[in-house]
Amino acid sequence: ESAFNPRAYSSAKASGIWQFIYTTGRSYGLKRTHWIDERRDPEKSTRAAARHLRDLHDDLGSWPLALSAYNAGINRVKRDIRKAGTRASWKLRLPRQTRNYVPAFYAALMIAKEPEQYGFAIEYDPPVKYETVEVYGGTRLSLVAAFCNTSVQDIRDLNTEIRQGCAPPGGSYT
Repeated sequence: ESAFNPRAYSSAKASGIWQFIYTTGRSYGLKRTHWIDERRDPEKSTRAAARHLRDLHDDLGSWPLALSAYNAGINRVKRDIRKAGTRASWKLRLPRQTRNYVPAFYAALMIAKEPEQYGFAIEYDPPVKYETVEVYGGTRLSLVAAFCNTSVQDIRDLNTEIRQGCAPPGGSYT
């Protein structure tokens, strides 16, 4: 849904590559303030998404139901299970987006495992090289970019969780 854009934002106010709504993100330790939105941090949000999917699977007992709940919400899936009297995900009356989400997820998974079998020639990008540094809270990103001999856009691209033009004030920031 996000096309792996960490700054993606949905009409339901979900954000980041894993499209967390604020409350779900918060329950998995992702902070959102005026200064930062960790739902947009690829590493932190990926770890949170994995924990969330594991918890949904533990609660619902199947990956198709867990994926449905990830997309539509666990309460919606549980309600539909009760109404339908079945745990077969394909028999639930879930929204069209969710009914399409689960097979699309499995299709993408199958392609990712064996791309050549499905006609894809993959050329992987090299890993992004970066270093982490600690800066004082409130340090402007333009100053960080100047000291790193790079552009402000590069600094923003490497720190997608930062919502303002500076590191969050108070203490230090990595």
